[in-house]
Amino acid sequence: MKEKGCSPDVVSFNTLIRGFFRERKFEDAITMAYEMIELGCQLSSVTCEILVDGLCTEGKVAEACELLIGFQTGNIPSLIACTTLVEGLRKQKKREDALALMENMLKEGIVPDIVTFNCLLEDLSDIGKTLEANKLRLKARVWNQMAMYRILEAMAIRLLAKMAIQALAVQGVAAIRLLVEMAIPA
Repeated sequence: MKEKGCSPDVVSFNTLIRGFFRERKFEDAITMAYEMIELGCQLSSVTCEILVDGLCTEGKVAEACELLIGFQTGNIPSLIACTTLVEGLRKQKKREDALALMENMLKEGIVPDIVTFNCLLEDLSDIGKTLEANKLRLKARVWNQMAMYRILEAMAIRLLAKMAIQALAVQGVAAIRLLVEMAIPA
């Protein structure tokens, strides 16, 4: 691509990274992500999800966690990346780490999907921590309500912005009509 004068974008890099993982070339995939950054192309949430999934699929969960933390520059990881990490930790029987990650997710306002959440509740129950499972359920309910509030708030803001734009457009059309009427003698 470079030789032809075409700059790769995030989709190009994601395709290559995914290809390296399919070929089990983990180091090449990770190197490609670093090259992406060096070339000024921002990692997308999809890029992080591909990296996390590729590493977790091969049981390299610790590497996936470190990589995700290293690539986070003030951005909150996506639900998909976090859920993939939780599932990877669970598969490695690192239940406490999976639960700690979920606690951090909830603190960041990332509510896991119902399947992952139920699996974690089951894990707590299996290790004799049913009371903690119930506390986690109650915390998630509060966080879920807060997340829903944020969604509704964002929807309200978008609706108000749309209404304001429409009002300005109507005023703009009226102003243009007035100018046209003034410019064309009767």
